[in-house]
Amino acid sequence: MRINDLRQKEMICTTNGVKLGYVEDVEFDAQKYQITALIGQQKSGKFWLFSHREEVRVPVEQIEVIGEDIILVSHYQAENKPKKPRNRFWDVLFE
Repeated sequence: MRINDLRQKEMICTTNGVKLGYVEDVEFDAQKYQITALIGQQKSGKFWLFSHREEVRVPVEQIEVIGEDIILVSHYQAENKPKKPRNRFWDVLFE
């Protein structure tokens, strides 16, 4: 299998059924000559206008199966990144 073949596959978590997005890149350990993680973009938000994409990093140890169309991932935990405080319209308006 080539890395380019992975780019067409969607990652799905088997524990909660969350779609993690399509594979966009791989993380590679040059000293061990191994792929260490798959990197994708997860779309968050309900509407395309208000949605944004977050980077998803899936370590190879969490991959259960690589099928023809999808990659099944077990026990995916999103990395806790500190969220930037947002200036909401109403908060700014009524300061």
